[in-house]
Order: sequence, then structure tokens, then C-alpha cells
Amino acid sequence: MGFNYMRYFIFSLIAIFLFITPAYAFSHKYDLYFKQYAATYMPILNWHWFKAQAIQESGISESAKSWVGAIGVMQLMPFTASGLGVNAYSARQNIKGGIIYDGQMYNIFADETGRHRIKFMFGSYNTGAGNIIKAQNLCSQNGIRTDLWRSIVCALPHITGKSASSQTIDYVIYIFRYYKLLMI
Repeated sequence: MGFNYMRYFIFSLIAIFLFITPAYAFSHKYDLYFKQYAATYMPILNWHWFKAQAIQESGISESAKSWVGAIGVMQLMPFTASGLGVNAYSARQNIKGGIIYDGQMYNIFADETGRHRIKFMFGSYNTGAGNIIKAQNLCSQNGIRTDLWRSIVCALPHITGKSASSQTIDYVIYIFRYYKLLMI
């Protein structure tokens, strides 16, 4: 029986993520809210997707505030929270609002399927649905499929710039990685 490089690689990845992610991010403190609101507003997806997103957004910190003014566990902008009818300063309401907003993004991209649709949802949560749609339009103009996330990854830098697009692309990648860790 030889050395299993794939197993070593996977365990190394897990160790790295656990090392760079605050331990409290994997606590069960808000699991009830994630379960409740996912079942109510996004029953098509496992609630762990939203917890993974919250880990990426704030490390599941209700006191988190970004430099652009996003607030709480799901890093809602105050005007977004207001439009959703939630209090961004309440962890429970913030999670509810984030999942409702995810549902809105998910519904915008009804032509995409499977994991691509989930990536479109998270990408649009991060950079705005308008930017993702502009990237789709750019793909369409160039004869590239518009329903694949990898197409958006190629087009997005032309829409939002290299730095902003890298942030969105990494955002989606990390959510998928955290989701895998949560499902272990």
C-alpha cells in the first residue's frame, strides 16, 4: 500500500482552511436560524450553503462590519436590509435577510442549472446581479455560453475590473470549500 497523494492533499487543504478560519465560524451558534430560514425561503438548497456563505462573509460574526458598510453575519448593506424588511443588526434577522436575498438572486438566474446556478447566486450576492448579467451579455456577444460559471469568470474582469472580479471569483470558490468542510 503506497502513499496516497490525493488523501494527503485533501487533508492538507482541510488543515489549511481550519487554520485560517476562526474556530467560532464552525460553531453551531446560529444553525437553527440557517435551518429555519433556508427551509422557509430556499428549501431547494441545503442550509449548509448559507452557513458556508456566512463563514465567508463574516466568519459568522454578528458584529462584523465591512469598509463599505455591510453589516452582520450575512454582511447585508443597510439599504438591502431595509428593502427586505429586516434589521441588519439582529443576527437572526440578518441571516433571514441574507437567505431571502440569495433566493432573489437564485430566481434571477433560472436558466442556469445545478452548481452553476448556485455559483451565479453567490456571485451576484457579492458583486450584484447587474454585473453578472453584464458579464453574460459580454459572453453572448462573443459566442460564449452564458449559463456556465466559468464563462462568467472569464468575462467578469472586463466588467468590474481585475481586482473586484478576483474578489467575487474567490468569494464563490471559498463558499464551495467551506460547504465541503461543513459536509464532512
